[in-house]
Amino acid sequence: MNRLMNQFSRIAAGLVLVGCVAWLPAGAQIPPPDATPTPLPTMTPVPTPLPMPGPSGSPTASPSPTASPTPVRVLILPPDAPPQILAMTISSNVVDAGGTLTGSLVASSNVASVEVRVATYGYNMVKVAPGEFTLSVKVPNVPKMFRGTYDLIAIARNTRGDAVQQKTSLTIR
Repeated sequence: MNRLMNQFSRIAAGLVLVGCVAWLPAGAQIPPPDATPTPLPTMTPVPTPLPMPGPSGSPTASPSPTASPTPVRVLILPPDAPPQILAMTISSNVVDAGGTLTGSLVASSNVASVEVRVATYGYNMVKVAPGEFTLSVKVPNVPKMFRGTYDLIAIARNTRGDAVQQKTSLTIR
């Protein structure tokens, strides 16, 4: 009976390992415990095509290319490693009461949840992929006396409950 339970334990451990690896993005590797975490590769931006001649034979005016920020890569970490926030963006640091605030956050792969706090309000970001979170909320229509600048704090937590914060300012007008 003991030998059967030992064999069952090994099979169960193998299935758990396969299940844990299955959620990793394609091409991701689990680093050895003493290795430095390696970010996932990003996609190369596609160059903007050259202007084509219009009906008159001269090239048509096209908007000048703008430099797009380099995408931040999700850092693959073991579940019990301290969580990390790699990048955070919001639609604007100044929003109208009653308007919409959107944002995104890139964190390490072991981040299970992200909470955003502004004054007495708290919002949960939506996890769209390991380490990738989005937010879209309607800003409360607060009375004029409460409009002003507040700290917007993003709190990222791993499954063990370890947390890391990143702060920026948000003005409600």
